[in-house]
Amino acid sequence: MQQIMMRTTILCCFLCTQLYSFAENQLLIESFDGVPLLPQGVEGAGGKGVWSNTTPTGWLLNDAQLPADDFTRWEGWRFVDASWWNLQGTDPLRSLFHRASGVLLVADANARKTAPDASGTMSSYLSTPPIDISHLKASRFEVRFDSSWHSVAPMAGNLSVSFDGMPSIQIFRYDSDPNSPSFQLDTWNEKVCAVFEKRPGVDSFVLTLGMLHAGQDGWWAIDNLEVIAVDESDRLEVGGHWMFSSDRVHHGFVEDMDEGLYPGNLGGPAALHETGGLEGLWLDGKCPPVEVESPDVPREWPSKEMTLEAWVALAAPARFGGILSASRQHTSPQEGWVLGFNSARFTFGLASEDHERMTFVDTQTPYALGQWYHLVGTYDGVTQRIYLNGKLEATRTLASGEIRHTDSAPLMIGAHPTETVLRKLQGMIHEVRVHTTALTPHEVMEQFTRHKTSVEQTLKMPELTQCTIPVRRNNSPFGTRRALIIGMDGCRVDSLRAASTPHLDALVESGAYSFDGRASIGQPTVSGPGWSSILKGVWADKHRVLNNAFSFPGGGGYPHVFERIRQFHPDAYLSSLVHWAPINEHIVSAETLQMVEDSDVRLTANAACHILNEGPDVLFVHLDESDGAGHAAGFHPGNSQYLATLSRLDGYIGTLMDAVNRRRNELGEDWLVIFCSDHGGTSAGTHGGLSLNELKVPLIIQGRQVPSRDVQPAPLNTDIIPTVLAHLGIEVPSSWGLEGQTVGFIPKLSIKAENAGLTLRWPGIATLESSVSMEKWKALPQARSPHRHRPSSVQRFYRLTLP
Repeated sequence: MQQIMMRTTILCCFLCTQLYSFAENQLLIESFDGVPLLPQGVEGAGGKGVWSNTTPTGWLLNDAQLPADDFTRWEGWRFVDASWWNLQGTDPLRSLFHRASGVLLVADANARKTAPDASGTMSSYLSTPPIDISHLKASRFEVRFDSSWHSVAPMAGNLSVSFDGMPSIQIFRYDSDPNSPSFQLDTWNEKVCAVFEKRPGVDSFVLTLGMLHAGQDGWWAIDNLEVIAVDESDRLEVGGHWMFSSDRVHHGFVEDMDEGLYPGNLGGPAALHETGGLEGLWLDGKCPPVEVESPDVPREWPSKEMTLEAWVALAAPARFGGILSASRQHTSPQEGWVLGFNSARFTFGLASEDHERMTFVDTQTPYALGQWYHLVGTYDGVTQRIYLNGKLEATRTLASGEIRHTDSAPLMIGAHPTETVLRKLQGMIHEVRVHTTALTPHEVMEQFTRHKTSVEQTLKMPELTQCTIPVRRNNSPFGTRRALIIGMDGCRVDSLRAASTPHLDALVESGAYSFDGRASIGQPTVSGPGWSSILKGVWADKHRVLNNAFSFPGGGGYPHVFERIRQFHPDAYLSSLVHWAPINEHIVSAETLQMVEDSDVRLTANAACHILNEGPDVLFVHLDESDGAGHAAGFHPGNSQYLATLSRLDGYIGTLMDAVNRRRNELGEDWLVIFCSDHGGTSAGTHGGLSLNELKVPLIIQGRQVPSRDVQPAPLNTDIIPTVLAHLGIEVPSSWGLEGQTVGFIPKLSIKAENAGLTLRWPGIATLESSVSMEKWKALPQARSPHRHRPSSVQRFYRLTLP
């Protein structure tokens, strides 16, 4: 069905038993339901019409570029019954096109697969009737349609416009070529919105949908097409709009595109870069954020409803960072709002009149570094919503009432102010907006579609893999002491020794090591119990984890090492960055920062930046791709893929050590680094049993107080936590029941005279509160005991004999 508007009044048109009301800016609406379908060929089912190549009135089908063969039924654009087409073929994507109903428009190359006479590739074009715009003042037009796209090379699909018969201009494109800037994987049941500008002096235009050089697979299905003229008065009302492009940034300021009332002060020269099809401002985490100024005009932000919108790409994670904010969280009640991110996800928070504290809603989808995202947070007076790339991610109804704004805090782009520090963003921002209304899901999708092709491209950011200079933390409860535990999943000892691992070799040369460690004392050699023992310091009889499902009754109750540390130092900065999500979901607790990544290289980049930028007290990093390579073709040294993976992960360890060594050299920090693994594996690519190749794991310990030596006797994975605690100077009460001991170095012995005896303390090993004879100490100048006391006034060693 179609209707071309020729008057400025509201028209009603009754066609094909459906009633449509059109506003004056709607130029064309077509559902294709008016196309008559006839039983043709083998597709006729009981006389029911299921497809046709007859176009709606005034439309033009151009099949001139179809291959010269006898198969013509499905070559090119065709009109089909939606319920019938959903059942054709073997791919399930057809049935996911829920937006479509009745008759849809399809270019289906997949149907050619079963035809013996089908050959070559097909290209087909379907054009609208000429659309009259001579009477309109509008300069911008939008084409909207529902779409499902099944991408199989070498096919492409596009939408083009021709003004007054001039050459066509492409305004939208899907491409199956991964190297194309318009590359699009399978996408179904989405609303597409293509925008184009009017050329001066023209009276009409024609739109053309093209299916280009499709082979014998793939398809593009379309329904509910409409064309809309957008007047300037139809633009979304906004409270502020800042775009970081070369034509909007001048002399250290970014202009406000909404009336120009609130320019943003960059605080210095603009670092503008173009990547992934978008130009944006590069923020390195050191430079000041953009601060919006309003010297002459009082600021009146929306009070009943609002939307915060941003196009952003992150280069490093943070415990909390701001993208767009105007808030005061250290007041009571809290004030303002923020669009930001935490260690793994984007977040949207605001203060409302009915609540003392700001309420937050987070995306369900974790972000990846080095990718453009369209992020939107809305509030309608009752419900907070957060959208990512056009899709609703989460809602929350805790906030209610009017928005409680702050009059004293500035609006910042690229940071979120707290009472003591600015939580800065490291990455790029293309555009941010403050809308005075809560955008609808449809409007959010339209905003996203403007730059849809920029999403999910790997960006080349300035200094993406380089982090800021080390930050000195003066408030660490451990002074300069830090600990890094690097866990490599499924690392078999003989394969590790056969692989090229120069960075691990360097740790071995400068630290204590064992290639005869044990991952288990009777428990299954799988990751759930393995990492539980490493991170809790006990075996499965105490932590109760026996599988990867963490389903054993009473499982997971034994404290994680972070909980132990928190008992002594509640403010410790503790982080866990992992590839295998169940570690953070079921084992880790009491962490300050947590992140899950689906790629070891991204995980390493995040961890290295985290080490340099924030210097956590204890950091656990889990690398997982070694386990996958072992499962694929065996954990044995003859598996070249497995050895290559171990070598690649060794390079990632080198990246982590570069960050650690910078902090050691520039800040004088005392880092203990531990490399370990949860289990080995069999030559058949399995693990879980108690064979020697599954039980044996490497253990490397390197640090300022660690001598270079082979650890004897063979260490256990439960020794790792006592060793970390000893390095941090935390005494281990016997009530904790840890089933390991300090390995690699002897911690500093503390001796204190108490009553008539001495108290001897070895952090991480034991505390002996026994009386020691103080009357006759025998001088032993040649003593070689590792536990010695040197009195300050006499340069001789003494042995202390306990009763």
